Amino acid sequence: MGTKFPEVARYALLVAGLIVSGTASATKWIYKQDSEALTDKQYSFAAGFAFDYEYNNDFTVSFQCTEGKVRFEINADTLITSKGKDFPFAYRVDKRESRQISMRTFSNENQGGYTYDNVKRIARDILGGSQMFVRAVAWDNDYLEAQISLSGSDSAIRNVFRDCGESLDSGASAKKADYSLNDFTSSFKKLTPAQQNKVLEQIKSIMSRY
Repeated sequence: MGTKFPEVARYALLVAGLIVSGTASATKWIYKQDSEALTDKQYSFAAGFAFDYEYNNDFTVSFQCTEGKVRFEINADTLITSKGKDFPFAYRVDKRESRQISMRTFSNENQGGYTYDNVKRIARDILGGSQMFVRAVAWDNDYLEAQISLSGSDSAIRNVFRDCGESLDSGASAKKADYSLNDFTSSFKKLTPAQQNKVLEQIKSIMSRY
């Protein structure tokens, strides 16, 4: 069962206080590495906030790396449903396609929830965006909605995935080619004419199979 770490909530309160005092921006995502006080278990998180979105409540979305896994979390700062129960959550980044997913409230807290499913897809949906509209459906079918700025989210989210040994780049771009065409051209020019002819004959033989 998922247990909520209090660190993100503490930082939400801290940032909210700084905004009121005029010493922090309301839009910047945060990234932090830390450890649990009792177990020294390492974790990191990236979080964005919508302060005072409704009834003086704050809405938080975050990615957290712990024990080698990344999960997506939200906190609506008000009751969503009973602890350990599923609830619908929808989001839309800018004018892109909207998505609806299922999340589960924490085992020790009913104002937020988490999911390990399709976390990379959620992160990739966010990358390059400017605003994220979010909606959690509460137990009484009330819509808990907010607009969250994505300023600074790209680097913060990528750091969390990197902490868990994951990459958000596509397979083609994430894996650097062992030997590129430029490398081949450079090496080819260094060969003697006889060696070049031999290489070209070998390439011709290989390509004839396709």
